Amino acid sequence: MKQFICLILAIVLLFSGTRIAWGYSDTRPALYNFVHSLTRMGSEQAEKYVSPNVDIPEIREDTPLLTIQGLPSSKENELILIGYFNDKKVANERIAFIWKVSFTKTQITDINEVYNGSNPFMNEIQAIEKYEKRHHVDILKPTNFPFEVTHIDTQQDKDTLIIRYRNDKLSGLFQLKVTETNHSLENYKGIKDVPYTLKNGTKALYQPNYFPAKQLLFQQGKLMYTVGISKATKKDITANDLLKIANSMISN
Repeated sequence: MKQFICLILAIVLLFSGTRIAWGYSDTRPALYNFVHSLTRMGSEQAEKYVSPNVDIPEIREDTPLLTIQGLPSSKENELILIGYFNDKKVANERIAFIWKVSFTKTQITDINEVYNGSNPFMNEIQAIEKYEKRHHVDILKPTNFPFEVTHIDTQQDKDTLIIRYRNDKLSGLFQLKVTETNHSLENYKGIKDVPYTLKNGTKALYQPNYFPAKQLLFQQGKLMYTVGISKATKKDITANDLLKIANSMISN
């Protein structure tokens, strides 16, 4: 498989100046509409042009697609599609995927994923950069995780940023919540909360009885950080798991 991917990438370099034009809506309407929908509207709209028994491979990154390049295949009615992420850096095109796609005039009949270039951590990076720019702050980022991260979702409003790190196989969910606050950590202390100290001397509160998750709170400057692991995660969660995450956010 690695050799095949290298071969495809070599072909891309060889034919980098030759991209198959997508202006053949009359002769290959399903393929044309599929590519157009995928680049402009996303996978949900593109599904309209795919056979019911065919799944579109998941792109685990919110970065929009810049373009999709088509390369000829040795088989009739088959193309190699190479998608590129739109990183807004012309000199730094990243390959999003390489798919072998079979098609008829009316529908896409098969999609074989050859390469997946998605990086779910790009969702984290983009969300953090947006929040930092808006609030003129530097956010501490975790480098230690309780499981392998396969998906990252983000959400933010005026003062709060939420990043959810997930592992589908474990039903795992680790959530980082960052919010601006004028209160001290003591204002958040409950009767059964347990105090801890991070490696740089920062005070933290472990909240084992918070209903949806076990969580740890600590404060740096005007930002309050809440590190939580869902109780639905298929592994035993302890205070030590949360402390490892929090300490990974602190510079030595």
